[in-house]
Amino acid sequence: MRQYLRPKLLLNPTIVATAFLTQNLFQRKFEAAGIGGLYLIAPITLSVAGMVLADYLYDSVLEASRRLRRVLAGEHYIEGDWANVVICLDKPDTVESVEYCRIRYLDGQFCLTGDTYSTDGTWIGNFHSEGSMYNDRSRELEYFYKVGIGRTGGYALIQFSPLDSAPTQFICRYFDESCVAPYLTVGKRVSKRFMGYDTERRGSIAVAACSELKPFAISEIRKIQSVKDAAAKRTSLDADHDV
Repeated sequence: MRQYLRPKLLLNPTIVATAFLTQNLFQRKFEAAGIGGLYLIAPITLSVAGMVLADYLYDSVLEASRRLRRVLAGEHYIEGDWANVVICLDKPDTVESVEYCRIRYLDGQFCLTGDTYSTDGTWIGNFHSEGSMYNDRSRELEYFYKVGIGRTGGYALIQFSPLDSAPTQFICRYFDESCVAPYLTVGKRVSKRFMGYDTERRGSIAVAACSELKPFAISEIRKIQSVKDAAAKRTSLDADHDV
């Protein structure tokens, strides 16, 4: 996320400028030692070492402090706990499962983990992302994930909304090796914090969100289907025209 990197844009130039402000001191020291022509080695070395150390310290503090990340991200903050419903595009009127997931910043990228439940709250399995890329302009999170006992791999794209304030909902499309058709999930934010709920409590929250999220999920699927139908109709008309 660009908001997390912006302080570095000020930090590194400040370190370089500070190092070169001391060059007169180093020049005198090197001239006294009879090697005045090499004095620039000192501020250059300090600049490089200072930037490496500052980057390490900044990244460490950033990763350890959720509050700092929240301040830096502002209205782009996507971390926290979310609940969502899962619908297969082949069965657009049926909620197949519900989920409780968590998004957090870890090792320089966003990591998504969560649990899947049946609509009666029975735990089915868990999942976690393997690698991600976040576009804060479009508020889209792309990631690969592993799910199930066999750790089946898949790909997903989450789009957060609204675009002009702190995200409170998302729409996700995903597909993996075990899917007979793409899936769509619609989720809502449970908390901007990481809640310490146990597995049963997370399941009950996900189930409770189902009645609220299902109508929106179905409407989104119908939009997708209408776009596909329109595209198919245009293709058919073009084919008839060519004939």
